[in-house]
Amino acid sequence: MPVRTAPLSLVPMQSTTFASRAAHWSAAHRSTAILGWLAFVVVAFALGSAVGTVSLKQSALGNGESLAANRVLAHEFPSERAGEQVLFQSRSGPLIDGVRDKRATSSATAAR
Repeated sequence: MPVRTAPLSLVPMQSTTFASRAAHWSAAHRSTAILGWLAFVVVAFALGSAVGTVSLKQSALGNGESLAANRVLAHEFPSERAGEQVLFQSRSGPLIDGVRDKRATSSATAAR
């Protein structure tokens, strides 16, 4: 008569990886694990606040063509930076069509 063995799914497997040992320890010491993670978050937040932040210059913002335009503006007009930007759009056709439209655009920006 053949010997019956348990299916593989019922045989407990002993795993020795770091993740499995950490998971087993965390399950056995739930409150210690939760308090440890909360302490880690508080310490990480405190260190991040102590280090501070570094803000980019206006000329370093953007990417692609907008970054190139910001760099050109910063190089050509270092002290004359506008506090706002104006966007001109055309509902049909090109935005600037001849000298008349250039004058209209210049007068609109000068009026601001």
